[in-house]
Amino acid sequence: MRLDDFSTHDFALVETILSDPRMMDDFGGVFPPEKIEKVQRHYLASTESEEGWVFTIRPSEGAEAAGLAFLWDRPWRDDVITELVCQVVPEYQRRGLAAEAARSVIARARLERRCKSVHAFPPESSPAAAALCAALGFAKLDRCDVDFAGARLRARHWCLTL
Repeated sequence: MRLDDFSTHDFALVETILSDPRMMDDFGGVFPPEKIEKVQRHYLASTESEEGWVFTIRPSEGAEAAGLAFLWDRPWRDDVITELVCQVVPEYQRRGLAAEAARSVIARARLERRCKSVHAFPPESSPAAAALCAALGFAKLDRCDVDFAGARLRARHWCLTL
């Protein structure tokens, strides 16, 4: 597995993810083109400014993109937390790519002392995402509603102390 910095070359991957009903069912449905463009610009700006880490997940060197991994700060209740997100397209799911990408991003965050803890908010309806959080050592906290690019998501809050 390889993580590459997100670039304009990855815009098609974002469109693939955000326009796939299987990927977006928990997020209020597929995004319209103008919303996809806004998300693409946000991911690129986060990468270029280094405010957040956005990576393209590839199964191997030179392979096509299989998904995205993010680590960025977000407001949460009365605080700012660091959130980890991994999205793998259906054709590449169940191959361990999300787990490997998450482990790599967490290891880098530890090494660079980017944060004291990492939070995840997988959809409550995703047992695979919950199993991944548990396998990575995250502690299950509470159920909550989170905003995903303007869509409301019923989620489970998990936290990993680094």
